[in-house]
Amino acid sequence: NESLWQQFRELSDVFFEKKQVFYDKMKEEGKDAKKEKIVLCEKAESIQDSNDWKGATAEMIQLQNDWKTAGSCAPGEEHKLWRRFHKAQDVFFKAKKAQFADRNKEEKVNLGLKKELLEKVEAFKITENRIADLNALKEFSGDWRKIGFVPRKNFEGLSERFTKAMDKHYDALSAQRSERSVASYQNRVERLSKVGNSGRGGGNDIRREQAVLRDKINRLNTRVIQTEENVERFTGKGAQSIRDHAEKSIKSYKREIEEIKAKLKMLREAEEK
Repeated sequence: NESLWQQFRELSDVFFEKKQVFYDKMKEEGKDAKKEKIVLCEKAESIQDSNDWKGATAEMIQLQNDWKTAGSCAPGEEHKLWRRFHKAQDVFFKAKKAQFADRNKEEKVNLGLKKELLEKVEAFKITENRIADLNALKEFSGDWRKIGFVPRKNFEGLSERFTKAMDKHYDALSAQRSERSVASYQNRVERLSKVGNSGRGGGNDIRREQAVLRDKINRLNTRVIQTEENVERFTGKGAQSIRDHAEKSIKSYKREIEEIKAKLKMLREAEEK
């Protein structure tokens, strides 16, 4: 039937026209996808030899995501570009894997070295030679830093033990210095007492000395209060290290206060004689 044939031809023409439009569009999109994927290949190749493991890893992952949304080009070109892109990715991630394998070995060696050093620090004994002791402690700190990184799971525990051991030694040195300061102050007390016994106003000198020391205690107590109040205000990243420093300052102020109190006691005893 001629009319049916004509209708079929018209429908066929419409179908093939739409099909052609569709394939033309696919072809254009394929060209755009090809250009985009060439750019992604070039970006991947530009960072495949990077040693910035963290930054380059993030970039490579982003490139993978961009690849997925870039569309498709002609099958042959798609496969060729994918191999090029994958090769650059492979070069980077294999190098990263090798690097971290070596780093893990190094960190395990460092762990052993830090444990040995920690045993030395914990076994260290304070002597009568303050300068030599301080130099030894400084050397411990320097050696600790030089050793380098340890496995993440061991870092916190080791650092805590090392800090605790070093603080103990520095506290002992400070206490030793305080004891020597009080002991040497005895000479000054004796000189003030002799002046008093000679009738040349020594009693007034002792009272002036007491006033000076009490004023020092008041100023130190104020510092303690101010530092304690300031500690409470520190929050957020890095706050813990600031708090630790403040706690050391407070401890130092309180130790100095106790030292001055011991000197005041010596002055009172001298005054009562």
